[in-house]
Amino acid sequence: MLVSHEAPKSLLDLSLSFNDYDYFLIHQIFKFQEYRDFFKKSKDLNRRQILDNSLYELKETFDPDVFADYIKELKPSEYLIPDCFNDFQKNLDLFDNWMSKYCDLPGLKIATIHGKTMKEFQDAYNIFKSYDIKIAFNFAEDAYKQFPSPVEGRYRFINSVNIDRTKKHHLLGCTNASEFFYYRNFEWIDTIDTSNPIMSAFEGNRYPIFSKPKLAVDDTQDTEVTKKIRDDVLYNVTMFKEIIKNDKSKLHSSIQRR
Repeated sequence: MLVSHEAPKSLLDLSLSFNDYDYFLIHQIFKFQEYRDFFKKSKDLNRRQILDNSLYELKETFDPDVFADYIKELKPSEYLIPDCFNDFQKNLDLFDNWMSKYCDLPGLKIATIHGKTMKEFQDAYNIFKSYDIKIAFNFAEDAYKQFPSPVEGRYRFINSVNIDRTKKHHLLGCTNASEFFYYRNFEWIDTIDTSNPIMSAFEGNRYPIFSKPKLAVDDTQDTEVTKKIRDDVLYNVTMFKEIIKNDKSKLHSSIQRR
């Protein structure tokens, strides 16, 4: 699995040292010149780029026509088709609209599973897997509330569907990083993104942490990056890589040293 951790603009250059690819949020690109400049720098370095439509951050679907214009301009390696939380039919309608109007845009398309029930998740997956696209699993959906935690909900869903192992898949965010212990042998998971280790550092915490940080990247855009924050960021992203490799011995050693 390739990993990218979203970071505030003050850490963009540092992120080149720990991110396997670059993950961009569309609302940050049109809000901050630093993100536009970094996107160009990333492209000039021939780095892989995924452009997110910022549904989680904006809490509403990004205008598909405006998003298509950004795709034409920026030409990311991959992008998430505009989607909608907890609504199977609206999400499918958005997908159908995109595929009918913008199927020729550059970049690999990523469709995200949404719905109110696990059956709707399964139906959405079965529809999406018939297309030449990448499929994303979100970390938090209302359908997961029947389980003790979102971690268990996403894991159970992923294990309940007939995964097309010839396709690439993406994991969107996480509640806590320990979830990725479950996925170390899932070779069909191509990419994951989460700001968890970065935001944990901004809250003054080092891994292991088993709760979701309250801060979001947008909350830290103007925060001064102290030496402690920088050191905690580098520590947390290093430990995150140990988690996805499932190297429990190194994690245990790190816990003992604290």
